[in-house]
Amino acid sequence: FFFFFLMIRRPPRSTHCISSAASDVYKRQAIGVLNKQIEEVQKQIGSYNEMIASKSKDIERFNAEHLEGEEKHKAKSILLQRKREEVEKLKHEIEENSIKLQNALVKESLEKELAEKLEGDLAKSKENESAYERSIVQIKSQQKKEEEKKIKQEQELIKSRYELEKYREE
Repeated sequence: FFFFFLMIRRPPRSTHCISSAASDVYKRQAIGVLNKQIEEVQKQIGSYNEMIASKSKDIERFNAEHLEGEEKHKAKSILLQRKREEVEKLKHEIEENSIKLQNALVKESLEKELAEKLEGDLAKSKENESAYERSIVQIKSQQKKEEEKKIKQEQELIKSRYELEKYREE
C-alpha cells in the first residue's frame, strides 16, 4: 500500500494553471486506473467463461456415463437453465462495471470541461485586471498633467504679481 502511494506523482503546490503538466499527470493516472479496471473485468469474464466451459464438460461426461433417455433430457434442461442463470448473472455484473466505467469517463469529461471553463474565466479575469491597471495609469497620468498645469498657472500668477508690484514701484 505504501509503495503504491509513492508511485503517484503529485503536482507542486505552486502550480496555478489548470492546464499544467501536473494536471496532465492526473488525467493519465485516471485513464490508467480505468484501463486497469477494464482489464480486470475482462479477466473476470474470461475466468467465468472458462469455469462455465469446465462445468459443462463435467456435466456432459457425467450424463454420458450415468444417464439415459429422458433422464438425460431432464439433466440437460437443468444444466441449460443453470447456464442461462450464470450468463444472466455475468451480464448483470458486466453492466454494473460498464456503468461504473461510463460514470468515471463522464466525470473525467465534466472535469475537463470545468477546467477549460475555469481557464477561460482566468484569462478574462487577467484581461480585466490588465485593463483596470491601464485605466489607473491613465488616471494618474491625467492627474499629474493637471497638477503640472496648476503649478504653471500659479507660477504665472506669482510672476504677474511680481511684475505688477515692480510696475507700481516705478
